[in-house]
Amino acid sequence: MLRPTGGTGATVAKAALGNEVTLACRNRRMRVTDTHVYMIGNAHIDPVWLWDVAEGYETVRSTFRSALDRMKETPGFVFTCAQGVTYRWIEESAPEMFAEIAERVREGRWELAGGWWVQPDCNLPSGESFIRQALYAQRYFQSRFGKTAEIGYNVDSFGHNGMLPQLLRKCGMRGYVFFRPGPPEKSLPAGLFRWLSPDGSEVLACRPPHHYGTGGFYDKDGMRARVVQAANEAPLGLPEVLCFYGVGNHGGGPTQENLRAIVELQSEPGLSAVHLGSLGAFFDAAQGHAAQLPVVTDDLQHHAPGCYSVHSEIKRNNRTCEDALTTAEKLCALATSFTGCDYPTAEFEAAWQRILFNQFHDIMAGTSIKAAYEEARNSHGYALDVARAHTIRATQTMARQLDTVGEGQAVVVWNPSSWERDAALDLETNVQWPSRVLDESGVELPAQRLQSHATAGSRSRVALRMELPPLGYRTLHVVSGEPAAADSALHVAGTALENESLRVRLDSDTGHVAEITSKTDGTSFLSAPACVPLVLDDQTDTWSHDLTRYTEELGSFTARSTRVVETGPLRGTLRVESVWGDSTIRQDFSLFAGLPIIEVRMRIDWREQFRVLKLVVPTAAAADPLATYGMPFGAISKPCDGHEEPGQGWIDVSGRNASGRKLGVSLLCPGKYGFDALGSTLRMTVLRSPIYAWHDPAKPDPEAEYEFIDQGRQDFVYWLVPHRGDWRQADPLRRLEELAVRPVAHAESTHPGARPRQGAFVTIAPENVVLGALKRAEDDPTALIARLHETKGLATDATVELAGTTWQGLFAPHEVKTLRLSDGRAGEVSMLER
Repeated sequence: MLRPTGGTGATVAKAALGNEVTLACRNRRMRVTDTHVYMIGNAHIDPVWLWDVAEGYETVRSTFRSALDRMKETPGFVFTCAQGVTYRWIEESAPEMFAEIAERVREGRWELAGGWWVQPDCNLPSGESFIRQALYAQRYFQSRFGKTAEIGYNVDSFGHNGMLPQLLRKCGMRGYVFFRPGPPEKSLPAGLFRWLSPDGSEVLACRPPHHYGTGGFYDKDGMRARVVQAANEAPLGLPEVLCFYGVGNHGGGPTQENLRAIVELQSEPGLSAVHLGSLGAFFDAAQGHAAQLPVVTDDLQHHAPGCYSVHSEIKRNNRTCEDALTTAEKLCALATSFTGCDYPTAEFEAAWQRILFNQFHDIMAGTSIKAAYEEARNSHGYALDVARAHTIRATQTMARQLDTVGEGQAVVVWNPSSWERDAALDLETNVQWPSRVLDESGVELPAQRLQSHATAGSRSRVALRMELPPLGYRTLHVVSGEPAAADSALHVAGTALENESLRVRLDSDTGHVAEITSKTDGTSFLSAPACVPLVLDDQTDTWSHDLTRYTEELGSFTARSTRVVETGPLRGTLRVESVWGDSTIRQDFSLFAGLPIIEVRMRIDWREQFRVLKLVVPTAAAADPLATYGMPFGAISKPCDGHEEPGQGWIDVSGRNASGRKLGVSLLCPGKYGFDALGSTLRMTVLRSPIYAWHDPAKPDPEAEYEFIDQGRQDFVYWLVPHRGDWRQADPLRRLEELAVRPVAHAESTHPGARPRQGAFVTIAPENVVLGALKRAEDDPTALIARLHETKGLATDATVELAGTTWQGLFAPHEVKTLRLSDGRAGEVSMLER
């Protein structure tokens, strides 16, 4: 949404303009002499896209060589370039060229921009990933060049989440430049504006005229036309405007012809205000007009909305790696404090940099060639291996100091979350069934037998439900013997499931969810059958260019069978197997004793082409429905207008039912990022199946053979959370972490220890402030870094007790705070740990 800076009732345009700038000035045809045109020589480089990493690596080297050569030929030329990884490539492969670049940076002729490891997709990575993009790139720039980037640069990314102003500002950046979405896709009050995130953080943001690249064929006349048009489109008629030039995508940068044309234009009458400039100089000048600029408090969408959902594997692997690495860091930070063991800083940095590289917008978006995803799979595997190895090392190093003496097999269960969790988990041990699970006091926990992962007869697997302390652990013992009978309100029969909170009924003919009802007061949360796998036609390219929503329904999957597959005191499950065309889906609908959620495990074997699959949930929130979507570290609410929207793994639709009662339903699914809401119906985009790397206006050859995306099997889990009130009552940010980041359990030998059998390492109040990351400080092995954020969009006064330190502070809505903990003291620092 747009917020005017003037008083009540003022229009955005009128409020945004000061006494010296008027709408008439904006609309009249400008002379170039009135406007300082900052010519930004750049080369947007896709390190991977229609080519692999090896080709991208060489492209970077040849582009940087060209830029250095152009500087020798044209004394005033300034080159602007982003992406820390590309500088790393030059340093390791061409050190003499890197030394030249460092000298040009010192001269002010090579501008470090972006401040991130790559130009990522700016919707899909986690909030912590965005911070690591800056942390590793800015520290690299500082260590090699003695300075950091001040202007964010994501000229080709396909959309920009509304939390970026806070993330940019707290990572040392004061301005931001982007091109997508363009004017037809996103209406803005001006091409230069003050962009605010929910906490009030602000950067100047600019969407320049034209495109970020010119190609290599701009002669003097073509460049003159480009400059004059840019001047005429100066935002709000202000006296400064950006004009980008240079060959991009596959590199190249400014050409000799580009530069010759600009230099010749500078000598023409009326064109002396054309500068071979930098982003920093432009934003310095623009800052002087900040009070006159309009304020935007929205995210910046929609360009290529198919990118939110195409190529399920890269998106799932990214989310899995993010969660695994942040979990490993937390546990290693505890182990370092707990036992004094080494913290693997270098290995974590290397793993993060592989994740960050794969967040490059054409990789993460699913729009690169197939070979790119084979490379990405390998580097994601590296990150997961690092995370797994250090999770094992940390937990078992700490477990050695616990008192685990007791009968049977000891098991230690760790909670990576910063709040007490009512957790349902599966536990496999080498104790044969029948067996019992005892807590720290010897009290038997309710358990339910499950099928072991091993078909060998020597192991058993059980389902448990237990309270886990915040960022803490518990010690259990599994012993032989018949488990005690457990009382339970969980029932499964025919096509119905129910527990203390909910009754769920499936339609035996369709396999769809016919009913979700509160057992407390009989409130129904659905207006029509839900969890419907709906197939739609999708003839768009890989990006879904020029599309805002998918509308052409072809039909829904129909059930072949519905049956009970699990019963017991803790979990009941109904399985639906359904078919459409050549594809099949299996959905396992589960309820847990005592938990007000519905878990669905979905297995798809997809064989369709030029189709999109959505999961449909019509809620009972018929009056005044409002859709809310996850953002990195936050949430954003939007009208239920059917537009395809990016979401950080969740969507909620809330409103009032026919009786006027406020209610809603949240759908959460780690690794899925495309959603829409129309009226009171929410939908998750499960997958799309276009051709790999097909970009309009090219047309597929009907005689050629192509490979289609998302063919074959994929498995994932989603939760439905029906609730009263609005999205905050569902607590989706915490619920999503509970779904994505399961407790870590491992067998342990029995031994005495100085540490108690259970413990917690953090206390945070109130509940809407959580610990997102805990790691060792980059520049101080004795200090810890704690990342905290507010989850419900509410100003909150919080108290945190962690690592023997107590800290109190006020959080603005969705604010992220970074604390340095050292010597019993805690203090707030930037996201760069300064």
